[in-house]
Formats: sequence, C-alpha cells, structure tokens
Amino acid sequence: MRFKFFCESVTGQQPPNKGGGVTLRPSTSTDPSSPQPTFPNGALSLFANDATELHAFFVPGQEYFFDASPATV
Repeated sequence: MRFKFFCESVTGQQPPNKGGGVTLRPSTSTDPSSPQPTFPNGALSLFANDATELHAFFVPGQEYFFDASPATV
C-alpha cells in the first residue's frame, strides 16, 4: 500500500544529540492518478533522539509517500 502525507511540522533542536520529531498528516488530492490514503484524517508522528536527520529530510508543507508492506525475516 502507498500513502501520501504532507509534513505538518518538524520540532526540536537541529544540533546533534537533540531530540525532536516530525508530524505528518494524510494528503488528499483531486488528481485521479495520485494515491489516496485509506483514511480521511489522522497523523503519523515520528520522534528521534537526534533530530539532525529529521531536519535534513523533512520540510514543512512538502508531500511524501510512505509504502507499507509486510516485514518478513
């Protein structure tokens, strides 16, 4: 399954070893070729003890795809 989210916020400190998080919300689109989330609302929140990579990757307002598949070992 593929889900489309937009970054609502990135929190925390940017210097190394400072915790922070990112909040993503489902993104909806009127474009029929765009994947739609299977839920109309909700949020995905991620937290890291070192928020450096979160700040480097996530940008508030930007959209991101998340793919879900079974984790097999």
